[in-house]
Amino acid sequence: MKKFLQTIVSSGEAPEGIALLNSGVKLACADSPVFEELKKLEERGAKISSCITCLKFYDLLDKVEIGIQGTMSLYVQYMFDADDTFVIG
Repeated sequence: MKKFLQTIVSSGEAPEGIALLNSGVKLACADSPVFEELKKLEERGAKISSCITCLKFYDLLDKVEIGIQGTMSLYVQYMFDADDTFVIG
């Protein structure tokens, strides 16, 4: 994940958003190994969101240092708003 985010940062661009789900919510905490990369992307306009249900499960609600707490409705909206021209394969 660190190399992936470093590559995005070094591109000079930023995705519209990054959704952190399951144990990925740990990446939004200050002791995260990718905290600086996420911070740079947020400064470029990327919306960082961590699943609130996952944050509760991992008892991290008060440890998140970057982004917002996201809901399932938000993630569904992200999918509906996504550009459908991207194809894998």
